[in-house]
Parts: sequence; C-alpha cells; structure tokens
Amino acid sequence: MKRDNLNLLVLLVLIFNFVIISCSNTNNVKHVRDQFKEVIDDFDEQKQQVAEEFQEGKEVLLDFKEAIKKAKNKDAQFAKVHNKWEEIEKTVKELREKFIELVKTADNFFAVLEEKANSIQDPDLREKTLNELNKSKQKYIERLRITKLKINELDRVNKRVEDIITALEISYSLDILEEQINKTFKEIDMMISSVMKELDELSKESKALLNRRYGGY
Repeated sequence: MKRDNLNLLVLLVLIFNFVIISCSNTNNVKHVRDQFKEVIDDFDEQKQQVAEEFQEGKEVLLDFKEAIKKAKNKDAQFAKVHNKWEEIEKTVKELREKFIELVKTADNFFAVLEEKANSIQDPDLREKTLNELNKSKQKYIERLRITKLKINELDRVNKRVEDIITALEISYSLDILEEQINKTFKEIDMMISSVMKELDELSKESKALLNRRYGGY
C-alpha cells in the first residue's frame, strides 16, 4: 500500500511538472494552478470512494462443501450423522442403478427369447415354449412390481431424511459462515483504518507540495 502511495505521489509530481513545462508564460500560471488543484480534489474524491467501497464490500463467499467439511471437523456428532448419510446415499444410488440395469437386461432378454420361440416351426412345441416363457415373464413382472413398491417406499423415507440432513447442513454451515464473516469484517475494518490513515497522509503531503510550489492553496 505504501508503495502504491509513493507511486501516486510521483504521478502527481510528474503531472505537475508536465503542466509547468507545457506553459510558456506567466499568464498561464493561474490556469496551471487550477488544473493541478483539480488533480488534488479528484484525488480526495477517490480517497472517499475507496472508503465507501470498503464499507459496501463487507461480504464473503464461502464454498458450501468447504463449510460442511469445517463443520464436521468441529462437531463429531454432526460428522458421524453426515458421513452415515453419505454412505447411505451412495448405496441408494447403487441400488437404483442395479434396478435399472436389471429391468433393461431382463426386458431385452425376454424379447430375444420370445423372438426365438416364435421362430419354432412345430406349432405344439412353439406353443409350449411360449407358455413357459410367459409364465416366467409373469413371475418377473410381479417381482418387478413388488420391488418397485419397495423402492418407492425407500425413496419416500430417504427424502424425509434428506430434508433433515439438508436442514442440518444449513444450520452447521451458517455457524462456519458467520464465523468467517466476523473474521473478515475485523480484517476489513483494520484495512480501512490503515488505508484511510495513509491516504490522509498522502493528501497532506501532496497539498504541502502544491503550497511549496505555488503557495496559498
């Protein structure tokens, strides 16, 4: 920050010298002085804007997953519940994938068997084979129906638990977020004080430089 202030001071001096050089007679001195005053006033304006932006910028974005991770590190019971939930969610996902794969495989397999059974030339043998196939397919459809009902019930209970876990995640992550916000507020307040002090000093130094060059500012 001090280096930035020094650079700004050097810039002001360069602007001042440039304006002086660009004016060739004393009739332009007042005009030059007014131009440099505008630079100083603009600098004061920017200083005030910096303070306002710091005040308005008191917000912090914290990654939700990182907040959950920190909350789990702080609370063993929450970590236990959340880890168990993650394990169950993984199992539920695998269960659904297994069910979908079963349906897809069985449907395709039954379709192939039915096509082959219909290709049998002997009518009696074809009918006997198709009857056996249909009995097997009916058993499969009934098991499918029962299993789907169980999965629907599982989804219902799972959703209820998911709501509870989501509420817990929000509650615990808010603790972490508020802790981080308060910490950041303190850091920003300290930065504001430091920046305002340096800006005030630089404003005085630049005005003193102008007074030394022109006087009466």
